[in-house]
Amino acid sequence: MLKRGGILHLGLFLMLVCLASAAALTLTYELTSPLIEEQRLQARADALRAVVPDADDFEDITDTIENLDDFPDVDLVYEGYGGGDLVGYAILVSPMGYEAKIEMAVGFTDGEIQGIRIMNQTETPGLGARITEEDFREQYAGLSADEEIALARHNGQIDSLAGATASAEAVTRGVERARRLYQHLTDPEAADALGEAEEAALASLFPDLDVENMVREPVEDVEGLRAIHMINPDDPGEGTGLTVSVSGYAGPVVMVVGFKGDEIVGYRLVDHSESPGIGTRVEEDEFKDRFVGLSVTESVALTEDGGQIDALSGATVTSSAVTEGVELARDYYSEEIRGDG
Repeated sequence: MLKRGGILHLGLFLMLVCLASAAALTLTYELTSPLIEEQRLQARADALRAVVPDADDFEDITDTIENLDDFPDVDLVYEGYGGGDLVGYAILVSPMGYEAKIEMAVGFTDGEIQGIRIMNQTETPGLGARITEEDFREQYAGLSADEEIALARHNGQIDSLAGATASAEAVTRGVERARRLYQHLTDPEAADALGEAEEAALASLFPDLDVENMVREPVEDVEGLRAIHMINPDDPGEGTGLTVSVSGYAGPVVMVVGFKGDEIVGYRLVDHSESPGIGTRVEEDEFKDRFVGLSVTESVALTEDGGQIDALSGATVTSSAVTEGVELARDYYSEEIRGDG
């Protein structure tokens, strides 16, 4: 048994060890931090040159883009100049991969994707990490910036990676978001960050309607509500879609919720950053069907909150976000559009 003096000496010794360790860690951080930052900036510079090879100088224009929040996962935007002339754009995005965010650069020149470069990733070695391989990355080069980029399993141009669909999906989502922003920068009148996806969502929700002739009305004074789409403004019950934005696990979840008469037709996601294979399960029919046919006069909530919707195991936050989005749309449709009171 230690005597009182021995305990005090031991405590003092341990305190000195902890202080010394803390000092050593602080010193190590101060010495290595500049080197790490230098390596990060060099990796970024290399990526910029790789995706816009005709540029010899880059200008950061991120702060000049007023509606950058409409383009999730976009971190930085550069104009590339060659001999003083604008020759392309490099857009840095960080979509959520299977393990963590994937930091990547996407280059555009003359209306095409010049190439992509993965700057940082922690995907599974031998599986998801194969997104860095040239055979996979080359699939994006030369694709038109006027066409949506998607995996072949979604009727797109990009072949996935066997055993690494989630990682391939994340990269493709990042490229698509960069493409939308590039189109917005180069042709603002023709580009609509969510327009194409909204139209596709409406067509899926209302296959029997001519959604191209739907009247779209932007909404700015209701938090979370972005737009109303009606096939017949004089009779909303013929078909109405509401675009809403709610907070998910990894960022905003933008979705279209459809209504006919006094029932919910369903919902479709148009933009999100949820974890592939986990949060993205809210896009599967097994979950989407839980909302179909619900009455617009009754609140929609998860069962844990006294409602009708069972959350997905392992994806409760995303399940909750989608349910919140449906409820936001339902409440507005019922109260403000139908006037149920």
